[in-house]
Amino acid sequence: MDWTPGNRGGFGGQDAPAGQASTVAPKTAPPPSIETIPFDVLPAATRAALPHAKPILKGNAKGGGKMFFACVGVLASVAVLFMYWKHRFGSPYEPKQEFGSLLVYGGALFFMTFLGLWVARRFIQGNSPFKPGRYVYCTGLVISDGATITSLPLALVTKINTVHQYVNGAYSSTTIHFIFPGRTESFPIHRDDNVGARMDATRAQLRDALAAGDLATARLIDPLIDGIIDPSWGDVAAMEARWGGEGAAEGPKAGGTPKWLGLVPRLGIATVVALLAIPIFFTRNALADDAAFEEAVRDAERPYGGLYSLRAYARNGGNRAAEVETEHIPRIVLQQAEESGEVTPLREFLQEYGGTPFAARAREIIHQRFETVRANFLSQASTKGEVRTFMNALLAWLEAHDSPPVQVRYAPPSTETLAEMDQVLRRRARRIIPVAPHFSVAHTQRRESSVTRSLGSGFATVFPADVMTLEHGGHATGTAAAVPTIDVTYVIAPSGAIYVSERDGRQFVGIQVNFHVAMAIPDSPETYAFDVHVEPPERFSVSYQTYGGVGNMSEGQVYSTMAERAFDQLTSELGLAFFAQGSEAHQAAERRSQQAAPPRPNLGSTGPGSTGNPLLDPRFRDLLDMYGQ
Repeated sequence: MDWTPGNRGGFGGQDAPAGQASTVAPKTAPPPSIETIPFDVLPAATRAALPHAKPILKGNAKGGGKMFFACVGVLASVAVLFMYWKHRFGSPYEPKQEFGSLLVYGGALFFMTFLGLWVARRFIQGNSPFKPGRYVYCTGLVISDGATITSLPLALVTKINTVHQYVNGAYSSTTIHFIFPGRTESFPIHRDDNVGARMDATRAQLRDALAAGDLATARLIDPLIDGIIDPSWGDVAAMEARWGGEGAAEGPKAGGTPKWLGLVPRLGIATVVALLAIPIFFTRNALADDAAFEEAVRDAERPYGGLYSLRAYARNGGNRAAEVETEHIPRIVLQQAEESGEVTPLREFLQEYGGTPFAARAREIIHQRFETVRANFLSQASTKGEVRTFMNALLAWLEAHDSPPVQVRYAPPSTETLAEMDQVLRRRARRIIPVAPHFSVAHTQRRESSVTRSLGSGFATVFPADVMTLEHGGHATGTAAAVPTIDVTYVIAPSGAIYVSERDGRQFVGIQVNFHVAMAIPDSPETYAFDVHVEPPERFSVSYQTYGGVGNMSEGQVYSTMAERAFDQLTSELGLAFFAQGSEAHQAAERRSQQAAPPRPNLGSTGPGSTGNPLLDPRFRDLLDMYGQ
């Protein structure tokens, strides 16, 4: 660079022309220094000249990036507030935010306010007549933030560098750097811009204006000229004293920055605003809780909706959790139970919500359900008064006790009694196959379980499973049961007939099964009992089993066939005893009676010869009277 900065009063090291007196020679000038001066304490003429003066170089004010990031910070804080407010707003699974959310709201409000006030301060400063920026004049470099100016005399410049930027060998830009003690100010320029020449020309213009006594023109060339003329320049107090009166009301004003936009006031204001997080938090939670409650109720009432949302709302501490648990959930559960048309869901409802106001309605629906079943039964029931009376009492007991299964218990003949009967039979007819081995506990339990299932199927045509079911109770112990019972006592006696195998002549005594059925209700005088006597069939068939290539029928199969026919007949007789002739249930029982022990393919016959009736032997008629009681 072909020029050098001058001292405070010499304009680049050149004195006034010889023989020409300086019109405005300065007083003793203080040494040059960097000074920061409020815009409004400058002389009126300087304030008027600064906005219109033409600098040699001009650059943007530093800190533009700060403004950008401050604005981004404000927007980010607002976004955080909005998003956190909306986060799971109205969700039954999180009806309220935790207290830790106060930190998020408080932090967002603090930064939003603090940064927003900083941005406002910068905008206010930007409204100054002298716009924020960096300006190079003849005697110095001025940095303006709008409210204040910072003057850096060029006499303090230690070095000036001009740097040309190249990218991949191609010229990109040029930057001139003014290096002051402890700082550098840089300006972009055109590569062909001769800043030194322009500086010299401008200084010459300034000298001419000063020589002519034209301060107005001189100030437009270099508005800092008053810093040379006035020794109080830079002393803010002295400048206020010097210029506070004369012309104080003249010229443009920056207006200054409000004191409440200072750093400490901004921190205080931001802290106070951050405390608004408390009412914001509680307001948000109240509104979100109401929305979550409404959403949970809507979800439960939608088609195919469930109670997940309502239960989640109550479980997660919604404000109306007690109302949900005692009113809305029970109401919807009861509605679903009623729509099912079954008693079991209603009983489950009473177990869980029996203490709510809806329990009475559930019991009323259960009673209506039992009344419907009772009416259906009575429309098909036998005209026998004791049947109707007992079943009415049984249904009333089941309704009052949540319908536990009715136990079907059996009292079979003892094996000792059967063994004694076998001994008598063998003394009279030695070829008779014994009965007792085929009525052991294992044999009878299998037949009895099958009878219980058949009885249950028969009753199920009239009584739904959630009203009355039958349960196999095994063998009766003689003790009173805690639930209604059907006790089936049966005895086996010779029928007086002998069945003879057509193959090998083995003889089997015909067995008659006498059943006594007694039904009872705990703590009730109502009972119902009847007897069923089942004779063996005149002719029946059993399957063959092959041993050593010779087909033989199993002895157990013969007696099992007669027993199974008897038990099948018992099942049918129970249906015939309970239902009126012609009713649907009675007709179903008749069909089961006709289908009892159907013929099987590939069977061998028993009887007196290849066909015909079993042999009636008067030797065994007295045994029927002896063992058939």
